[in-house]
Amino acid sequence: MTGTDTPNPAGQRAGDEPGIDRVTDAGPAVGEPSPSFQLRGIQSEAVAIGGPSERATLVFFLSPTCPVCKKLLPVLKAMQRDERRAVSVVLASDGERAEHLRFVTEQGL
Repeated sequence: MTGTDTPNPAGQRAGDEPGIDRVTDAGPAVGEPSPSFQLRGIQSEAVAIGGPSERATLVFFLSPTCPVCKKLLPVLKAMQRDERRAVSVVLASDGERAEHLRFVTEQGL
């Protein structure tokens, strides 16, 4: 048994606790919709991610201070422009709202 397979004092294994979901690195199968999320964007706009859709959604996690992210932005912009009918690009990040608004303006997002 590995550490995660060892029962706790109640006889439960990790992830078996009531109300606790087991964390895995597996997502929906290719072609299957992901869970739906209704979120608010940086400018308070509604952002829907997941669920059944005619277009695929690419969620790209970035940071205003990430040099690799900045290098990939032209590719993401081109994808959004050229594949608009097939793919929706959603940029996701955490951090300070003001910093992100400045980044959006500077990068023309």
